[in-house]
Amino acid sequence: MSYQALYRVWRPQNFDQLVGQSMIADTLKNAIENEQLSHAYLFTGPRGTGKTSAAKILSKAVNCPHQVDGNPCNECEICQGITAGQVADVIEIDAASNNGVEEIRDLRDKVRYAPTQAAYKVYIIDEVHMLTTGAFNALLKTLEEPPAQVLFILATTEPHKIPATIMSRTQRFDFQRLRDRDIIAHMSHILDEYQVDYEEEALAIIARASNGGMRDSLSLLDQSLSFNNEEVTVATALQVSGSFDQITYVQYIVALYQREVEVALGILEEQLQAGKQASRFIEELILFSRDVLLTMHSSANKTLLSEAELQPLLDVVPASFYYTLIDGLNEAQNQMRFSNQPDLYLEVMTVQLVEQPSLQVTAGAGGSAGTPADDASVQALRQKIAELEEQLSQVFQQLKGQETKLDDLSRQSPSDRLKVAPLNEGDSAGKQVAAKKEEPLVPRPRPKSPGTAYRLLLQEVYNVLNVATRQHIVSMKQHWPVILNELTPQQRARLIGTQPLAAGPNHTLISFDNRQMCGLVQNDPMLKQMLENIASEKMGESTKLAFILASEWPQERQNYKLLHDRNGGQPVVIEDTEEEQEEEQEVQVVAEQTTSEAVTVDNHSAVKESAAENTQVSESDSVKQSDTQVASSETAQAEQPQTSETREESSTNTDSTVVTEETQTVPTMRAATENIVQAAHNAFEAQQTAQANDETRAIEAEFGPADESPTNFVDPSLEASDPEAGQQFAMPPEGHPAFANRETDTPETEDAVPLVISKALELFGSDRVNIIHEEPPTE
Repeated sequence: MSYQALYRVWRPQNFDQLVGQSMIADTLKNAIENEQLSHAYLFTGPRGTGKTSAAKILSKAVNCPHQVDGNPCNECEICQGITAGQVADVIEIDAASNNGVEEIRDLRDKVRYAPTQAAYKVYIIDEVHMLTTGAFNALLKTLEEPPAQVLFILATTEPHKIPATIMSRTQRFDFQRLRDRDIIAHMSHILDEYQVDYEEEALAIIARASNGGMRDSLSLLDQSLSFNNEEVTVATALQVSGSFDQITYVQYIVALYQREVEVALGILEEQLQAGKQASRFIEELILFSRDVLLTMHSSANKTLLSEAELQPLLDVVPASFYYTLIDGLNEAQNQMRFSNQPDLYLEVMTVQLVEQPSLQVTAGAGGSAGTPADDASVQALRQKIAELEEQLSQVFQQLKGQETKLDDLSRQSPSDRLKVAPLNEGDSAGKQVAAKKEEPLVPRPRPKSPGTAYRLLLQEVYNVLNVATRQHIVSMKQHWPVILNELTPQQRARLIGTQPLAAGPNHTLISFDNRQMCGLVQNDPMLKQMLENIASEKMGESTKLAFILASEWPQERQNYKLLHDRNGGQPVVIEDTEEEQEEEQEVQVVAEQTTSEAVTVDNHSAVKESAAENTQVSESDSVKQSDTQVASSETAQAEQPQTSETREESSTNTDSTVVTEETQTVPTMRAATENIVQAAHNAFEAQQTAQANDETRAIEAEFGPADESPTNFVDPSLEASDPEAGQQFAMPPEGHPAFANRETDTPETEDAVPLVISKALELFGSDRVNIIHEEPPTE
C-alpha cells in the first residue's frame, strides 16, 4: 500500500521542524553541539505532541557524521537508515507488549555489545510506564551506569506511574500541548503544499477538536481530504470531527434565556438526530460559554464566529446568565458519566435552566452594558457599604473614648484606682465600689473538686457474688478486651491492669491493680456509665459494674464465703452499722469544713497589714478552742453515739469556732481541722480495739490460744466467681466440738465453717488461726 497517513508523511525530521516545542528543541541541539549528552532522557507529555519524533531525531543527530548546528543532515546513509528503521543500533521497544522482567534481562545482556554501524547504540522505549515493577527494578542498574556508547530514551504519557528511582536517573523533558494557532499554521502549510483550498474556520474547528495534539489534527485533516480532496469546508470539518456549529449554540442560549423551552428542545433533538453525542454537546457548550465571557470582558473575539454573528448574543444575554449555565452544564456532565441515557440528562437540564427564577427576562436589557436589575443591585450594595462605614465610625469613636479613660487610669496611684468607676458605667458604680470596700470581709467557700478516693463498697461486691455464675464470668472475660477497645486512649489508660473477677446476671465485679486509678473510675459517673453501656451491649443484657482492688479481693471473697455459709446459702445483704454511719458523717463534716478554708482577701494594702497584726492572737485562740473541742469530742464518743441532731450542732459549733475572726488565716484553720479529725479517728480506733480484745479473750477461753502454723485447704465452692483461683481456709475435723452449730442443710456447703470459727477467722484472719483436726472419740 503506497499511501501513507499525513501524520507519518509530515513527521518532523529535524529539531527545526518540531512544532510548538522550541525550548526542548533548542536544549537538545545545544547538548549535541557541545557534546554534553546525558546517558538517559525521559520525554513526557500528552499524545501527539512530538515525543517519539523528538526521540528519533535525537537518535539520528547523535549518530550523524555531518550534523549541522545539532540537527541531522538526513542525507547520509545513517540518517536515511534510521528514518527507514533499518539500522540495528537504534532499537525501538514497545513497553506495552514487552513489559516483563525477561525482556529487560535480554536488553541488559545485549546492551554490553558495541554498536556495529552507528557511533551510539540508542534504545527508544515507548510507553515506558507500562513496565512492571520487577522490570523497572531490573532496569535500574543498567540505566544508572550504562556503557559509554549506549543512550536510553524513554517516552510516556503518564509520568506519575514512573518510579522516582527511574526519574532521578534521567533528564526529564515535558512536552506541552500545542496551541491552536500552531496547529492551524502547520495544517495551512500542508494544504498549501498540496494546493488544496480551505476555510480558516474549518481548520479552527479541527484544531479545537484535536485538543492540542498534532497527530489527531492531521488525522482529522486527512479524513476531510478523503471526504473532499478539493476543499476543506466548515461543513466537512463539523462532520468529520463530530463538533457542533457555534451558530447552534447561539440559538440554544438565546432560547434558554428567553424561556422558549420548545425551541431549545427542538434544537437539541435536531442535533442528536444527526448523530451528535450529548456529552460532546455539553463539552463544547461549556467552551463556547467561556469564549463568550472572555469576549465580553476583553477587546478580542475569542469565539469562532464573526462579529456580526456574535453581536445578537451579546445584546440579549447578560454575563450573569453564563455563570448559571456553566454550573448546570457541569452538573449534567457529572451525572451523564454514569448513565446509559445521556440524552435524557441533557433534556432535563434544559428544562431546569428555563424554569430557574434567576433567569427572569428583563425587557430591553442589554447583555454587556448592565441591566436595570444590575443597577439596582449595585445601588443596594452601595447603600449597605455606607451603613457599614457609619457603624465603623461609631465604633472607632467609642474606642477612642476608652483609650482616653485607660490613659487617665494609668497615671493614677494604686490607692486611687479603687475609687475609679468602671469604664462602661457611671458615677453610681464608683459609689458602689466605695461602699463595698467598707463591708467586712467574709470567708468564701472553696470550690469542691470531684472526689477521687477509692472506697470499698461491700454491698456492691456482694451483689455480684450473690448471683455469680461460671457462664457469665467466662463470657465477660472474653468481651472485656473488646469493651476496653471501645474507649478513647485517655479513658483506656485508667483501666490498665483491670480484669473481671466475678459476673452474674446484670452484675460484674472488676479488679484494679492501682488504688488511684480505681478511685478515678469509681468517682467518674460518665466513664462508669459508658463502661456499663458498652458491657450491656456486648453481653446482651443490662450490666452494672462494681470495683475492688486486686489486693483486697482474696480477703473479701473469704469473708463472703463465711457470711454465705452462715446465712444458710442465701444471698448476703450488709446493713451499715451505726458506727460506720457516724464515721461517714464525720468525714463529710470535716470535708465541708475543709472546703470553706479559702478566704477571699482584698488586695488593699491596709487589709494585708491588719491580717498580719492579728495572726498571733488568732492562732493562740484557735489552738485553745481546738483543744477544748478535742476533749469534748473524746468524752462524747466514749459515752454514747451521737445522734444526727447532735452531730449537726457539733458541726455548726466547729464551723463557728474555726472561723473566729475576719482576719483569721488559712494555716490556723487547717491546724484546727486536722486536730478534730485526728481526735475522732483515735477515739474510733480505741473503741474498735476494745471490742476486738473482748471477743478474742472469749474465744481463747473456750478453745485455748491460737497456734502460729495453721492448716490450710482449698475451697472450690467459689469457682463460679473465679474458676482460676481457690481460697485457703483453716478447717477442723469432723467430730470436733466446733462443728456443733454448723449448717448442713445446703448441699454446696458440705464443709461449712461453724459460727464461732468463722467469727475468729473474720477477726484474726486465716493466717493466724489454727484449728486442730482431731478424730472423734471412739467408744
